[in-house]
Amino acid sequence: MSNNNSLIKKLIFKLIKKHILGSTLNSAVKNIRELNSRGFNTTITFLNDYVTDSSKARYNINTYMQLLRQISKFNLNISVSLRLSQIGYNIDRNLLKGLEEIIELSNKLKVNLWLEAGYNIDINSLIKIYKKYKPKSKYLGIEIPIQFKKIENYFDNTDKVKLSIYKNISNIPIDKDMMQKPAALTKSESKIQKTNQSKKEKPGHMQIAESINTIKKLSNKGLKLTLFIHNLGLATKIFKDIKENEYRKNLIFELPLDNYSKKRFKMIKMNKISIYAPYGKDLIPYAVDRLVDGYIKDIAITILNGRYTKYNKPMNIYEK
Repeated sequence: MSNNNSLIKKLIFKLIKKHILGSTLNSAVKNIRELNSRGFNTTITFLNDYVTDSSKARYNINTYMQLLRQISKFNLNISVSLRLSQIGYNIDRNLLKGLEEIIELSNKLKVNLWLEAGYNIDINSLIKIYKKYKPKSKYLGIEIPIQFKKIENYFDNTDKVKLSIYKNISNIPIDKDMMQKPAALTKSESKIQKTNQSKKEKPGHMQIAESINTIKKLSNKGLKLTLFIHNLGLATKIFKDIKENEYRKNLIFELPLDNYSKKRFKMIKMNKISIYAPYGKDLIPYAVDRLVDGYIKDIAITILNGRYTKYNKPMNIYEK
């Protein structure tokens, strides 16, 4: 059985290696320096999630502290992305101290730190945590799905916001009642929609239009946004459809590591490109996330690695 597991891990590594910086921090730093030398900004995250006890959460906290120190030591042009689920927020509220340590160090070393929710932590709780610690660090930002309902009401031009944009809406890790609902259509708009449907317009067109509308609303409030787009084709469509320079100049486009060398990427200026690049040995969840779409992802991770079975519903960490 152990031989089979070893074979599976080797196979997964072959499939996923172009999507990650490396399995160790040293290999990740080496590859980041190469990306920086080519003019790319980079966002790094550690592949170790779904913690089941406080000792593993503390290990992840220490790893992020070490990562921040290495970034400072080598003067790398890089941001760090941290999921709250990695440091045990879905199992122990007392691990808040670990987040405080990471935020304090990132501020001291002047390294941008993005907060994500991660598995089974709701977006409203993430926003509360971000707002709580934002005054303590000008290098702190938040990443949330662009489909989050009335997103423009939560942020102003003092916030650092990254919008995560998925090709497949089923990938969005938020509850249905948090999703933006399409506005009621006027008679003329309804007629246009029916005409488009009769022309077999692709369903993704409406999603792109809604995403662009959200981007413009936030830009009009003075926010400089990072758009983490999980698919190169979708990034190209959104970039082409945002024609006004007043919006483009305040946008950074971020794509997964495996997309950065594609020719179509040349349409965006180099200083407007960021590369999302994870590292680590915990490959299975990220492999499934990159190679499989939709709810099959959850099923596949349950089969390959039983870590999901510990959690059966989202937890609000502010519950008493």
